[in-house]
This record gives sequence, structure tokens and C-alpha cells, in this order.
Amino acid sequence: MKIKKQEFGVHNGQTINRIELINSTGASVSFIEFGARLVSLNVPDRNGKIEDVFLGYNSLKEYEEDGNSFGATNGRVSNRIAHGKMTINGIDYDLEKNLEAHHIHGGSKGLKKSVWESQVSSDENSATVTFSIISPDGDDGYPGNLSVKAAYTWNEENQLTFELKATTDKACPINITQHAYFNLSGFNSKNALDHELKIFADNRIEYFDDGIPTGNLLETKNTAYDFNSSTKVSDALAKDENSFDVTMALNKSSNYSLDLAAELFEPNSGRKMSISTTRPGIHFYTANHLENVAGKNGKVYDKHAGLSLEPGHFPDAIHHANFPETLLQPGDTFTAKNVYSFSVVD
Repeated sequence: MKIKKQEFGVHNGQTINRIELINSTGASVSFIEFGARLVSLNVPDRNGKIEDVFLGYNSLKEYEEDGNSFGATNGRVSNRIAHGKMTINGIDYDLEKNLEAHHIHGGSKGLKKSVWESQVSSDENSATVTFSIISPDGDDGYPGNLSVKAAYTWNEENQLTFELKATTDKACPINITQHAYFNLSGFNSKNALDHELKIFADNRIEYFDDGIPTGNLLETKNTAYDFNSSTKVSDALAKDENSFDVTMALNKSSNYSLDLAAELFEPNSGRKMSISTTRPGIHFYTANHLENVAGKNGKVYDKHAGLSLEPGHFPDAIHHANFPETLLQPGDTFTAKNVYSFSVVD
């Protein structure tokens, strides 16, 4: 396993490194310390051609100005908190309203635009980048000194494992995620509408018109949200949706077990990605908001340029007692694990 580390840029006087992990086949992943971001993911197609299947940018400046959370380790709370307000142990907290009347993805800064420390380790079969950060009490309006470790491991079987650990000294909601946008035909392809998707979820979150959960779950069977069998994304969009921005409630074998959550297949390249996770949900987003976004190597990203599949907890869980718990207590440790497995289908 080869490891490359080089300077990617300077943020507020701090050097930001780019770390690349390359296995013996030439397949690789790259990260930067700004936002503990995954910035490239290079895997072979059925003919052995290795291409980057991850949306992103070329420069640190673009990531500093990014409004799309490309590849970010998002938090403290990814997804939405209604009206930017929460009450914990009788104390009211006001968070930044950075999506109209609501709070999203930890605020305009959050963990995604913070500098993380990195350590690299390796053995014969894999290499790991472990990012760590301490988010101080009051950071982005959240309570508690939060300590986070995010470890990314790449192996010889083209598997990327993402493991999270977090502790706090004050009760605080946690929904840290990996905010990836995939296009398995290559980052410079026109769109991802030809991809075929499975999500193992019999239910989904119900939303008000502003994207805030009602607290109810709706069955997916015989609806546009039914991905239990392989469904072409364009066909799903044609049913009665022109976009998807929804958290699916996964069919779990037991609470927080590592289960297969989704499979994504691109027929022209033959690339397939399987996602397993310990998380109770996976957020499916068809990049509806992308419009004339300047990305890697001059590529311009527009609507549906990639697909985001984000394992995580349910949005606005702090306000819904029936949703899986996101409130991390002092003395407890938040843990989570995702495994992204890449293969080819002849």
C-alpha cells in the first residue's frame, strides 16, 4: 500500500495536507485535512480503466468557498434542525439559520470547514488516515467540548471503511456523516441518471414542505421511494418526483448492526458500489441544487451530476422522541461505521 502526502494549500496560516492511499492495483482514495474531506476515489471499470468517481474541486480555495459539502465529514449535526433551536436539560440553544429558517450541516462553518489533524498508518493489506479534532464548547452554538476521531481505511479489495468516535463533556446532539457525491461513470460525466439503485428501506421520513420532518414514517412500497429492487434513477424521478432529498429508514437486523444499506450500479462502466452501515438511516439526494458549479479539471456540475448517499441518523431527531437517539451524554461514546465496497459487473 502506497501513501503520498503533500501540501494542498494554506488555510488561515495553517498548512493543509492532501493524503493519498494507493493499493497495488492502482485504485486510490485521497483526503484533505480541511473538513476531513474525501476528495477523490479512483476505481476500475469492467475494462480495468481507473477513473475518479467522486465529485469535488481542484483547489483548497474552492473547498473553502464550497456550499455543497463535497466529501466533507459533516457535523456536528448533519441534515436539518428545525428553526435552529433546541432545548437540552432545560437550556435553550440558538443555532445558525443557514438554510432559510433552519439550521443545516452544523452551520456555515461546522466540522466541514474546520482544520483536522491527521495521522497515517498502514499494513500489508490496508492504510488508514485518522483525522481528529476538538470542537470547543459553544462552537457553532453547540454545547460541550466535543472530541471527534474520523478514521478512513482503504484496502486491497477496494473497500473504504469510515469509522467515527466522539465524546463530549456536555450533552450534545451528534449526527456526523460522510457527505459524498458519487458518479460511477466518472466525475466528469454529464449526470448520474442512468445509475441503478437499491436502498433496503421499507419506510422513509415524511416531511413538511420546508424539508423538516413531521415525525412520521411512510411506507415506500408502490411509491417513487421504493428502491428495494434495483431501480433506474431516471425512472424513479419520472414516477412523481423531479428530485429526491429524503432520509430512508433502513431495515436493520438489530440496532446499530453493520448491515447492507444500499447498492449503486452504473451499467456502462460496470462499476458497482455497496454501502453497509451501522446507522439507522441513509439520506438519498439527487444533487437537485447543483447549477453551473465549477468542479474538477474544468468540469461543470449541474443538476443530477452525482448522487449523494449519506448514512446517518434521522434529521431533526432532537425534536422527535420516536426517532433514534442522537443526544450524546458525557461519559458515553458515539460510534458509527460505514463500509463502501467497489466492484465491477461484467
